[in-house]
Amino acid sequence: MKILKLSQQATVSRPVDSIIGWEEKTIYEPVFVVAEHIESFLFAGVSHIKMTSGEKIVVRETPEEILALLGVVVQTDSLKTWGEIAQKEAAQ
Repeated sequence: MKILKLSQQATVSRPVDSIIGWEEKTIYEPVFVVAEHIESFLFAGVSHIKMTSGEKIVVRETPEEILALLGVVVQTDSLKTWGEIAQKEAAQ
């Protein structure tokens, strides 16, 4: 069982004064997630993780960073990938 430490997005409010009212601020708090409970995730500025329980968590880490924490090798260079495919085809 792998447990990941991620940074969950949260919003806090505090009173500024009687004229302006309340001020909201986005902060990131640590959250611990069991890797086997992650159902899916997508990236839209921040990562949205859907858990098997149905809960949705918004975290700061990118999908590449999450996969690296899981130990999955992520290849971001598409030209390198296509080059490797071409080499395999040529070898056959």
